[in-house]
Amino acid sequence: MAALQVEERRQALRKHKLYGLALLAVPTLIVTMFAVGEAVGGEEGWWGHLIQLAVAVVLLATAWYLPKVGGPALIIASVAFGGWALANTDDVASELSALAIIGLPLLISGVFFSLAGYRDTRT
Repeated sequence: MAALQVEERRQALRKHKLYGLALLAVPTLIVTMFAVGEAVGGEEGWWGHLIQLAVAVVLLATAWYLPKVGGPALIIASVAFGGWALANTDDVASELSALAIIGLPLLISGVFFSLAGYRDTRT
């Protein structure tokens, strides 16, 4: 009986991680699309998107293997991105779409990874 409960708990934790991973795919794919589009178009700013992708990959790996660290890191990254985006714009309405597309998935993904980390009794 106890082994069945442990297995159900592991499946629930894995489901939280997969939800977090799926949500991280949204901003990652969008940033990848921008990087490729700018590189093909000959613009010089494409490497900046590669830096964003590298940060996303590091956060993803950290959240997957150490969800108690990576989950809060994703939440902090989301809040930092939102603060930076709103502080560096004159048109708040246009930045709200960026926050909805990039910042919100980071935030929700961080919540899912945090839930997985804090519900896992092994770590």
